[in-house]
Amino acid sequence: MRIFEEKLDWEKPCGGGVTNKALAEYPFLADAVVERNWINTCELVSPAGRRISLQLDHAIAIFSRRLLNNLLRDRAQAAGATVIHQRVTAISGEPGSWQLSTREGPQFADYLIFSTGARNPFRAQFTQPWGPGDLMTAIGYYIPGSSRVATVRFLPNFEGYFWLFPRTDHYSAGICGKLEAQATADLRILLERLIREEGLDYQNSTFYAHVLPNLNGFSFQNATFSGAGWAMLGDAAGFVDPVTGEGLRYALRSADLLARALSDNRPEKYASAVRSDFLPELITAASYANRFYHGSFCGGALLDRMVQMAAYSEEMRTILRDLFAGSQGYTDLRQRVGASLPTILKECGTSLLWGSETKISVSPA
Repeated sequence: MRIFEEKLDWEKPCGGGVTNKALAEYPFLADAVVERNWINTCELVSPAGRRISLQLDHAIAIFSRRLLNNLLRDRAQAAGATVIHQRVTAISGEPGSWQLSTREGPQFADYLIFSTGARNPFRAQFTQPWGPGDLMTAIGYYIPGSSRVATVRFLPNFEGYFWLFPRTDHYSAGICGKLEAQATADLRILLERLIREEGLDYQNSTFYAHVLPNLNGFSFQNATFSGAGWAMLGDAAGFVDPVTGEGLRYALRSADLLARALSDNRPEKYASAVRSDFLPELITAASYANRFYHGSFCGGALLDRMVQMAAYSEEMRTILRDLFAGSQGYTDLRQRVGASLPTILKECGTSLLWGSETKISVSPA
């Protein structure tokens, strides 16, 4: 196998969080001798400014993407892959005899695997292109410092969120929102205000911008991510959680499923494996995304009520912990919340009666 990589030692724009589910599936991520920050506390901030700290049962590992990318590339080379530091500028030919154009001249391949991120220059050549409604903008700063607390802040009338993920020696402070919803310049102004409100200084820090897939249910159901002689992985295939924007676990899982199909000399099994493995989760997540960010419950915004209930209900906090860990999926989330709702409401009522709650505060408007 040959890996064509235009950029080798570079920092990919993202938070870099790896859930407990991904760590359990791929334990080399936890065992590898590489720097990462272990996070046991996540602070949630509602659109109204209510904050609650969740003590996670299972730690999240937050990696620098430069180090994580290097780790994965080193493992590929140890397994026999050859890394070629070149950009592929064009592809021609047919399955079994592809020709790749590079600055060093033509290269040839029997099978193509695209792991190019959302900005896949060959997408329209092999499958249907995405529209602005299928994409999300992510921008941020790398700010010196660190802590043991990850922050996720939701905003009023905004489909997306602000994050503050501490790596070993710096924060990834960013915001993501629908590409078609706001200009990047306006998003940056909002991001900088939120960073200041968190007490950090982004001046002289490195700025980044990135595009993520954010597919709706129709796009997922009709997605073509493999064909005769080719396949797409991770972001290139659109395998990103439409609610959270998390894609690392799906990138690893799609690569795993493709590797198994190729090892069996049955590449056509890849598409069916994805559709029976994790695609139902992403389709269900897409059906929840609009309600999650814009829905209401008991006379208030759903996200506000979610944080309020978590302040008073251990059952609600447990559900949120499991969501962060990745152990609670979307396909059975509705059933679990419905079955737990009587307990959640009872705990909220009891806590309000006796004045018992977890640490929660309301920021000034």
